[in-house]
Amino acid sequence: MEIKVDAQGTKHYPVICCNCKHDFHVAKSILQEMGLLEAGMATCTVCGKSLNLTFLPDEEQMKPMLLADFMQQKKTNQDGNPS
Repeated sequence: MEIKVDAQGTKHYPVICCNCKHDFHVAKSILQEMGLLEAGMATCTVCGKSLNLTFLPDEEQMKPMLLADFMQQKKTNQDGNPS
């Protein structure tokens, strides 16, 4: 999949749902535009799972992760151990 650009010049990056493999495109969030690259979210329209989307600027792509897994990973990184 390739990056799509709309009439206003906004880039829409390809995403493949890590749960059901459905592919779709998303634009960066306002927070991602400000540099908080992990601050993207989407809900897959096929399986309904909530996804965290991390923008990878060097690759110009979004890295999806199930939101529950992302939150657990962040908690583990803060606490130093899984809960």
